[in-house]
Amino acid sequence: MSTLMLRLPTPGFPADLRTGDARIDRFLEDLDDALVGSAGIRRATLLETRDTLLEARDRAREASRDEAAALAETIEAFGTPAQIGREQRRGCAARFRTLAAATGLLFATLMLAIGTAAMPRPGSGLSVLALVFVLQALLFGLPMGFLFSYVIPATLPSAGDAGAPSEFAVRYPRLSVVFAWALLVGFGGLQAMLLSGMAGLGPLAQIRWQGLVLLLAINAKNVLAAIDALRFRAQVAGDVLHLRTAFGGAVAVPRARIASIVRRGLLFQLLWPTYGRVHRLAWRDDADRLRHRHVSLNRELVNGDRLLAWCEQAARAQAAATRGDADGAR
Repeated sequence: MSTLMLRLPTPGFPADLRTGDARIDRFLEDLDDALVGSAGIRRATLLETRDTLLEARDRAREASRDEAAALAETIEAFGTPAQIGREQRRGCAARFRTLAAATGLLFATLMLAIGTAAMPRPGSGLSVLALVFVLQALLFGLPMGFLFSYVIPATLPSAGDAGAPSEFAVRYPRLSVVFAWALLVGFGGLQAMLLSGMAGLGPLAQIRWQGLVLLLAINAKNVLAAIDALRFRAQVAGDVLHLRTAFGGAVAVPRARIASIVRRGLLFQLLWPTYGRVHRLAWRDDADRLRHRHVSLNRELVNGDRLLAWCEQAARAQAAATRGDADGAR
């Protein structure tokens, strides 16, 4: 698929990314032409490249070195616009294949299970079911893979989210909050209709009870996930993580007591009542008991990656300290 087909119609190079340095701006413009995806998708690569080039120029300026030579060295190490664009396109393509396969197969499997449970009598032959399964996987997986690989970017922190190096907030952007409310209203209404169907009332009463139970269980995850997104709060302040989730309340976790943060497997993420990348955060309380909390660090969370890195660094520091204590005791 050509770069032109994957490059969504957008305005020209964003004015807020211009540095005023003709050399850097020209490089960024050439890079933007080599990238794919929406303006938001391309922006992440442009920001990373711009910051790298500005840092190289400023270091050369402080050391009274030749700025042009420093930029040339950085570009040689970092890559030309064509090389960086090629890597970005490969990354987007790999993410598209993974998301399209995962979401398509999941959706088709759920629809097959729901259809089989809801049918009042045995349905079509295996060949027809197999064809429907493949079509549903393609019709759902391909658009979802495209949206999250080429259209919808990960949320980038704004100037107001920066804070001090050891202090930052993790939050959902306003659009995600509005979307969570919409999901809660929509799926909450569906849950009420399913419960009415179990009682023999409403338009869903003709579905077999096995199908209604399956639909209730699947839809419950959507309702609970929307509630979790609306209730989620996280802030790092003074080497303490203040965390609140819908299903665990509020807790303060000192950085020095974090033992691990591990991403859970696909099956757990499918069953756990939240959306996105579920991680198990473990720490020791004042009584030295190991406690844990499951946290969903979705890609649209502002500073979500920063929180994950903060927890991982804390866990590594704690592990190193524990090894040092053990070696000292020998």
